[in-house]
Amino acid sequence: MSKISRRNWKQWSVCASLVVGGLIMGLGAAEAMLRLTFADETFGTAVELPWMRATTSFVVDPSFGFRPAFGREYTETGTHQNNYPSTRPDSIVRVLYIGDSVTHRGRIVNALKTLYGDERFEHWNAGVESFNTVQEVEYYRRYNRAIQPDHIVVTLHNNDFGTTPVAFRNAEGQLVVFTPGAPQVRLNPTLFRHSMFYRLIIGSLLTSQREDVVFEDEVRSALHTLQRIAVADGTELTVVVLPILKEHAGWTPQERRNHDAAVRLLTALGIRFFDLLAPLEQAISSGLTLTERPGDVWHPSDDAAERFASYLFDRGLLAPETRE
Repeated sequence: MSKISRRNWKQWSVCASLVVGGLIMGLGAAEAMLRLTFADETFGTAVELPWMRATTSFVVDPSFGFRPAFGREYTETGTHQNNYPSTRPDSIVRVLYIGDSVTHRGRIVNALKTLYGDERFEHWNAGVESFNTVQEVEYYRRYNRAIQPDHIVVTLHNNDFGTTPVAFRNAEGQLVVFTPGAPQVRLNPTLFRHSMFYRLIIGSLLTSQREDVVFEDEVRSALHTLQRIAVADGTELTVVVLPILKEHAGWTPQERRNHDAAVRLLTALGIRFFDLLAPLEQAISSGLTLTERPGDVWHPSDDAAERFASYLFDRGLLAPETRE
């Protein structure tokens, strides 16, 4: 290499180093400014579950963000504590209910238990507050499957079209959980956790219509995985589609898309399902109180839960597994 070439190479290297160093310093300054100005802001990339910071009932889990701590309310198989024996008698059908807070709070599950009784059925509840379908299926695969249910009943909620949350412990030891508005394939959880600048960039790139399609694909993939597991284990699988608890005319475009997507993908997969839209409309016409509390369109009241359970019972929800 000539002296001139070596000199040019050195100059270029110095310039490149200065540019890279300047970029690093600039990014560092931007990161520091964002942290000081916006604290835990997500810039539209996610919604925090603030109640998680005050609970000791959940732990961080790399597979699905967070999960219940086992030993108190939940057993080592990820189900609620109950009095059923670990070994199921041959004459008994073991039914496992999986889902989010609606399943966890047990109103529909308890109403079904009342209708079906305990003589031929065991009713196991594995619902987890704030879980979505992707989390529920992985949770089943890793923990719930061990109880060897005869029938899995999944509650597919209108807000279940979401991705695995980002969860971590902050400097104070609190559990911090963010539900991202971007699918797993578009999000780096490590960068999201540590970089406000990354959140800002991701927030500016999100496109809602494109993300809806990817969210549907994630839910379809999760349910297809559960379907394959159920077939391999000889387990019955049924999905209950729970709509938003308000008049259909008042649904937002997103709520309509989610409900339609649930029916469409379950039909395409050939998974047995029941849509609770019809009994919801009947409950509204009857003047029933729909929800746990005013303004809550997610969690059914006891009256609404009983109406839903009666609808499912009359249509043979557990009939495929009934044993003589």
